[in-house]
Amino acid sequence: MPALDSSGTARKGGITIFWAFAGLLTILFLTAAGMPILDYARREALVYMKEPTQQNFDRLHAKHNEEARKRWLYASPLGLAAVAFAVPLYLAYRRKTKAQS
Repeated sequence: MPALDSSGTARKGGITIFWAFAGLLTILFLTAAGMPILDYARREALVYMKEPTQQNFDRLHAKHNEEARKRWLYASPLGLAAVAFAVPLYLAYRRKTKAQS
């Protein structure tokens, strides 16, 4: 069983599990927010390439906007969890640096 530090978090190799979760959630948030959904607007893009009219362009543009909204919908809980993990870590770091000075 890993040793516990003064705040009650498990330590293993100098890195707390809390830090690992915060880092993992941050990486997942950035990935989910930045990676496009493959083939989400493919049908609209093919229709627009066949017949480049304003109506088809508007449909393609609307589908791209819908993809961005959906991506942020999936990524926002990860970002909120990353912030929720980061706030206690920041407060503990501040307390630690104030106690040392």
